[in-house]
Amino acid sequence: MADLLNLMRALYADGDNLALAAALRSPLFGLSDAALYSLRSVGGSLWAVVTSESTLAGFPADEAEVLVFARRTLLALHPRARRARIADVLREAIDLTGYAVTLEGLPAGAQARANLQKLVDLAEQVGVVTLNQFLTYIEQVKTAEARESDAALDAENAV
Repeated sequence: MADLLNLMRALYADGDNLALAAALRSPLFGLSDAALYSLRSVGGSLWAVVTSESTLAGFPADEAEVLVFARRTLLALHPRARRARIADVLREAIDLTGYAVTLEGLPAGAQARANLQKLVDLAEQVGVVTLNQFLTYIEQVKTAEARESDAALDAENAV
């Protein structure tokens, strides 16, 4: 889920270099650390560099293919992220990247795929209007779940 949430953050705030780098490095795209370093060394925002046609100069062929794929995907999703229903944007991102299939090949892939479906279902149920509101809501849910998972302390044994 973190990979997809980073992608959503990058689509919402195209100046969020950290979220975009995490999405690019994740199984969504699979860009190498060396390629990310090369992109960052160009200067400017990572979004501007990734979405620029001129960025391909000097990239090895296999990395250039990944970069072109990432650029096409980002540019396809970016305008929809601000207009479409969040669940639809999530589904489109999953479909465009083949993320669900990729997850199946990873250790604990079945659980990861179930978590992915849970995120899409949550987006359907919440009915939040904007991507920013949805991302804020997800952070609140994660915080609440983290608090709930802490064990209660027995007053007698408290230090």
